Amino acid sequence: MAGRIRDLCREVGNPTSVAGTGVERAAYEAQLDKMVDDAFNDTQMITAARAPSYDELRQLFLYAYESRVVDF
Repeated sequence: MAGRIRDLCREVGNPTSVAGTGVERAAYEAQLDKMVDDAFNDTQMITAARAPSYDELRQLFLYAYESRVVDF
């Protein structure tokens, strides 16, 4: 399913990564700790089917930057 969504994004010209939006990696990583903290402390996290750990959230943000498939 994820592959089809990525294909559709490419087909309509949407980026599939944060990097693809033009955000520089250094600027992204400078805000990474705040983004992870904000996500970890978001009240919606308690309703998630599987709440990620702090380290997993960090990995998710890094994967999103590169458009990597989540493998954990």
